[in-house]
Amino acid sequence: MAAGNFGFAGIVTEKLTEENYENWKECLKSYFIAQGLWDVVTGKEAKPEDEDETSPKYQEWMRKNAMALHAIQVSCRADTMSKLRGHESAMLDWKLLAEKRYLPVAEGECVVPVEVTSAITEYRTLYKAVEQGELETARDFIRNKPDAVRARITFKGDTALHVAVMAGQSNILKWLIYKMLPRDLELKNDMGYTAFSIAAINGFQEMADKMLNKNPDLVNVKDHHGLIPIVVASLYSSKEMVRYLYKKTPHEKLNPENPDRSGATLLNCLLTDEIYVPDLNHLYHKKLRHAEAKIILKCIIKEIPKLRNSELERIGLNKAIYDAIKNGITEFVDEMIETAPEIIWEKDEKGRTIFAHAIVRRQENIFSHVYGLGAKMRIAVIRHDIFHNNFLHLAAKLSPPSRLDRISGAALQMQRELEWFEEVQRILPPKYMEEVNENNKTPAELFTKEHFELVKEGERWMKNTAASCMVVATLIAAVMFTSAFTFPGGNDEKTGIPIFMKYGAFLIFMISNALSLFSSSTSVLVFLGILTSRYAEKDFRRSLPTKLIIGLFTLFFSIVTMMAAFGSAISIILRKRLNWIAIPIILLSALPIGLFALFQFPLLVEGIDSGEYSRQLMNNSLIALNHQETRSGHVDPTRVLEEACYVTNSLGSSTACIIALNDDDHCLHISNVRDSGFLVFRNSECIFQSPIQQHGFNHPYQLGCTSRFSDSVDIAMEIVVPVQSGDIVVAGTDGLLDNMFPSEIEQIITKAQDQTPTNLALTIADYALYNSLDRCSESPFSRAAYFAGKKHVGGKIDDITVVVAKII
Repeated sequence: MAAGNFGFAGIVTEKLTEENYENWKECLKSYFIAQGLWDVVTGKEAKPEDEDETSPKYQEWMRKNAMALHAIQVSCRADTMSKLRGHESAMLDWKLLAEKRYLPVAEGECVVPVEVTSAITEYRTLYKAVEQGELETARDFIRNKPDAVRARITFKGDTALHVAVMAGQSNILKWLIYKMLPRDLELKNDMGYTAFSIAAINGFQEMADKMLNKNPDLVNVKDHHGLIPIVVASLYSSKEMVRYLYKKTPHEKLNPENPDRSGATLLNCLLTDEIYVPDLNHLYHKKLRHAEAKIILKCIIKEIPKLRNSELERIGLNKAIYDAIKNGITEFVDEMIETAPEIIWEKDEKGRTIFAHAIVRRQENIFSHVYGLGAKMRIAVIRHDIFHNNFLHLAAKLSPPSRLDRISGAALQMQRELEWFEEVQRILPPKYMEEVNENNKTPAELFTKEHFELVKEGERWMKNTAASCMVVATLIAAVMFTSAFTFPGGNDEKTGIPIFMKYGAFLIFMISNALSLFSSSTSVLVFLGILTSRYAEKDFRRSLPTKLIIGLFTLFFSIVTMMAAFGSAISIILRKRLNWIAIPIILLSALPIGLFALFQFPLLVEGIDSGEYSRQLMNNSLIALNHQETRSGHVDPTRVLEEACYVTNSLGSSTACIIALNDDDHCLHISNVRDSGFLVFRNSECIFQSPIQQHGFNHPYQLGCTSRFSDSVDIAMEIVVPVQSGDIVVAGTDGLLDNMFPSEIEQIITKAQDQTPTNLALTIADYALYNSLDRCSESPFSRAAYFAGKKHVGGKIDDITVVVAKII
């Protein structure tokens, strides 16, 4: 088979002939589907005639059509290509070829003029020499025929330079460039491509650089579609080549508003394929691409209010919002809700709002917007879809695999599913638990049906885990029990007292041995309790995970104390001879401890949700606040906190600070349980700071569901602070208040008075983080430690949350 009959760039195995049409068609169809071009080729995605030529939708269609058209062209032989030349529609070319109108003629028929055939035969030696990298043969040929350097030597109209680029023959290309005139480098083949454009498509930067040194104007030479090389490179996602050509192409050519559409097409490709110019690429490697994407998003969303409903529907705004929810792109949804708040009422074809989608997709951050709706929340949460599913029915559906897979173990996955169901249940009236959908299922019944397999898998996972850990714990208990009566060094024959009892290390051995025995025995009993559990659906919410946490912790503790007993025994035995060996042996005993922590600690952490109580407390506070405001128009923060604490039943504890501005007296009414707190600033000066509430140094009051280990809501401090327009309220956790003095916040506010509250909060949080990592300077925490008689220098590393509000 002739070399020129092989497919280009791996799209097809060989170029189109009458015999291989079916295979050729299947290969090309697979390529179109993989590249997202099939709808353009089949006409399902029609050319947007009613769109402006500079619109993103039009540019995207042009890009796809050009890619599909080029794939068809490079997959055809020259005789077929000559019949398709001039067509600008991939759909038309595909249809013509599908109907076999333009297939190559049979072997031996005359498909090109005789004079062309004889001329190409004349250059066959040069073609082979260039393709195979035989520089001396190519030199001899061109020395005898100097014009061959710019002649067309293939049926596709390729010059020797085209062939050198496609064959990747850099040395021959360098010599050909030397022999050619600058204008010769602008010669195009029958497909409308210069050799430079082919280098751009394939990402041959070194070759492109050599050609540009000869003729810098190559970056402006357009192909048969009117596209300059940088745009052609972007169509084929040749990222490094795009970055290279960006430096070489005049910037006026890249203006998106140019009539030739090159800049607009390029911009669309850059955003689609995440190709950025070097400056933005540098930011990408510094993990700032997220911020740049938000800037682009803001620019796009600014234009949305200017569009009519028909235009919004045509550009697929609703689909973009639902895709953002599906993929958890909270920034997009946040910006859309801020720009167009009415979208919270929009429904899709299934009758579901953005909150319904957030529930199905388990997007907590997006769903949390419902708590900020105030009185509208009660209307938003009682919506039904066309299948008569309420929000609880949607929460009862099984989580998407992409969300479930983030949690290890089916049992812990089931725990999160139950937590989500309860979270949605809290915001709905009780009667919605008894509603049935069109399949006559209540939310609880639907939950059981959807999670039946997950419950079974959770049971198997929990039993296998418990059985494996139980074996280890049993072995440790047996060894420690034996060690309790077999002491290092043995016993005195007369008295029976251990020989090494007089040494301090022996006491460590005995204590460690006892602790290891007790903790391993406890672990065995806990894991036995897991094996004999009933594995009801609700057991996965709290009972089983709690047992697993206790079992893993006691097993870990037994391993630690067992190694401590081992180390002390080694120390006793080798105390006089080979004492130096004891140190590396004791250090090596830490290896199994580290391995256990490495493999099992993530499981332990996933079973503990340290923020569950505080999250539920704040959600309940927001619900109570909305109900109170709806009933009376006046908010009593202490009453809100009492109602929230009463219905919050998760394990854990939390500080709290609820601030409400009432219109009737224009005062801030606060209910505070410190170490969360707030400050009020007027004219950049702190006029009030909430007082500290703690039992002792670094032991703050904590609200919790168990009175034995936490404080009741009665200890909340009620504060009233008069405010006026222009005042700034800064609320934060101890990560802020322990690391920043009020004077430092005053300085930030003075320098950033024109910033939005969001940006001001970010600035303060960054400053607090910097201070927390400073191990030398004085901080509020180090000063408090000094007065409490403790030693501490520098900041305190802790969670930092900052909320800033301006009084208007």
